[in-house]
Amino acid sequence: MDLVLPPNEPERLRALREYAILDTGPEQSFDDLTALAAHLCEAPIALISLLDENRQWFKSRVGITATETARDISFCTHAILEPDLFIVPDACKDARFAKNPLVTSDPHIRFYAGASLITPTGHALGTLCVIDHVPRELRPEQKQALAVLSRHVIAQLELRRALAARQEAEEALMERNEEVRKLRRALDGRHQFADLLGKSTMMQRIFQQIREISRVDATVLIEGETGTGKELVARAIHAHSHRSAGPFITVNCAGLTESLVGSQLFGHRKGAFTGAVENQQGLFEAAHGGTLFLDEIGDVPLSVQTSLLRVLQEREVTRLGESKPRKVDVRVLAATHHDLAHDAEQGGFRPDLLYRVRVARLPLPPLRARREDIPLLAAAFLEECRTTTGTPVEAIAPEAMQCLVEYAWPGNVRELKSAIEYAVIHSRPPSINKSDLPPEIIQHAQAGPVPMTTEGSEKNRILVALQRTGGNRKEAAKILGMSRATFYRHLAQLGISPPR
Repeated sequence: MDLVLPPNEPERLRALREYAILDTGPEQSFDDLTALAAHLCEAPIALISLLDENRQWFKSRVGITATETARDISFCTHAILEPDLFIVPDACKDARFAKNPLVTSDPHIRFYAGASLITPTGHALGTLCVIDHVPRELRPEQKQALAVLSRHVIAQLELRRALAARQEAEEALMERNEEVRKLRRALDGRHQFADLLGKSTMMQRIFQQIREISRVDATVLIEGETGTGKELVARAIHAHSHRSAGPFITVNCAGLTESLVGSQLFGHRKGAFTGAVENQQGLFEAAHGGTLFLDEIGDVPLSVQTSLLRVLQEREVTRLGESKPRKVDVRVLAATHHDLAHDAEQGGFRPDLLYRVRVARLPLPPLRARREDIPLLAAAFLEECRTTTGTPVEAIAPEAMQCLVEYAWPGNVRELKSAIEYAVIHSRPPSINKSDLPPEIIQHAQAGPVPMTTEGSEKNRILVALQRTGGNRKEAAKILGMSRATFYRHLAQLGISPPR
């Protein structure tokens, strides 16, 4: 029998393959539609048939055991050429089918009615058909039902393809995420040191300094603006030193009350002062065998600095109310956002204590000075936030990342972490967009960043910021990411006198 082909056969076959439906197992949604067609049309046989190059394959069938037939003898081959229902009332009297083996032998087709399965792009993939062993017709409502059900078959095919595409996309995303995690683990040795992250030259140099400082027992002064990670550096030094098995105790010197700071650091004897109801060791003794981290040492009152100097020199403490000193084996790490040399010149910090605490010095750069680390840090904070909150935010959109890179970050890494947490809360998965960022970052992006200039041109940056703010020093300091005290100090050092 000659095979009749649609004029767009190559395109039709490509469309059929895109649905990835051929030779798949039974699916309840298709079986339900086939059964309903047989019931409404009062037919013993109903099929969802699809035509490939050589065969008619049945995705779903009722009343027949065969799973496919040759295409050249199929009624479906003729049905897909018709825009409307294709009906053969009596195959034995139809010259096209009278000698067809499907008519003369099993399944002995006498009546056939098929509705083409036409895709949204206009390709007929096959038919939803009903078959009977006796000549007959369909009533108008049965014809309508068959046409409607054929459209439901196509809708189910579209849904099936969409779900498969979504699953494929999810699997691809999972693979990419795993690749990112593997890459991150591979880069940990170079871009991570303890809990510190950074691929910039500045941070790589700091990682090396931490390794070197960890090998000795010298007192270290860690300098940097608020939020640059001074405590993380101190913890990294402790963790990589021979004292790592000992305690690591942090003291926020700015939070110590002047009246009790001596007791808190050095301890006291029962009855040494009102409220001293029992003997109490101080923080130096508590850190024995380990490391004591004095955060914001620049805020220690002058009255206590003398005692602190003695501890560093003699390696012993004397509790308040006692006269006999106690030996302590403690490494002291100190941190400050102050310019302690300037404070010493102004009488706010003892010069001899300064020389004692900065035996080794570790200055930390502000985040704005190592902008190439921002994407790495932002990705790490996003993953941490996603893990703790369970929010399915997978990425930061390029426009949002550009805003993060250009922002001045007066609060440094701590502010960046807070910004990512804010954005995750306000975002709609799967990504963080520019509109999800904190308002100060969006406003900064709209105003445009102060242009970065070459090394040695800090004066130009300050002048640009002052010009942009009309001489408002507070606002100029803000867009440069500096505290007002630091900004004023730069003005004095560079000889800049802005208009008031």
